[in-house]
Amino acid sequence: MFVCQNQPCGARWAPDEVEIHNEGQGPIFRCPLCGARNYLQASKGRGGAITYKQVSREQAGVGKAGNDKAGADKAGAGKAGNDKAGAGKSRGAQRRRG
Repeated sequence: MFVCQNQPCGARWAPDEVEIHNEGQGPIFRCPLCGARNYLQASKGRGGAITYKQVSREQAGVGKAGNDKAGADKAGAGKAGNDKAGAGKSRGAQRRRG
């Protein structure tokens, strides 16, 4: 039994009720009710069949600094040379002094 980890949803699904696929961060299923990503861990069972175990977002490494693409973009925005608006303001301040 899988449980949607989206806090307001929390719907329960049998493995045959969800579609398991890889979106680049390992195996997941999207909740059929709310569409939230739910992370899974794949392992080979007896006879070579693949079985899936649900893991929490923290165990999957999602949302931590360095692992989340959006978080990495935000972290680099304030660095010198990366923030166009900040660079423009600095040049404008230099012109006003002269």
